[in-house]
Amino acid sequence: MRVVDAHSNFRAYGVQMTAGSNSIASNWDLMRNAGAAARTMFVEAAAARWGVQSGDIVVRDSVLSHPGSNRTASFVDLLADASRQPPPQRRY
Repeated sequence: MRVVDAHSNFRAYGVQMTAGSNSIASNWDLMRNAGAAARTMFVEAAAARWGVQSGDIVVRDSVLSHPGSNRTASFVDLLADASRQPPPQRRY
């Protein structure tokens, strides 16, 4: 194994630091919102593909399903469709 350090680029990325492994704790809400937005985009993609209401889609163990039609798809199956969905507006 060879370890290669990545060079920081302040102009491109701003301040980069680990801050005592506090990155997750200090950005929890941002990551939680990003995950929720991605999940919503996958649900909307499945609903559009299957012609069903998004509220009828169930997500469990990385699989989206529509119980009424017995359709299922993984996140990988819906990746391209989900990437074309608009991100949901953040609710404050």
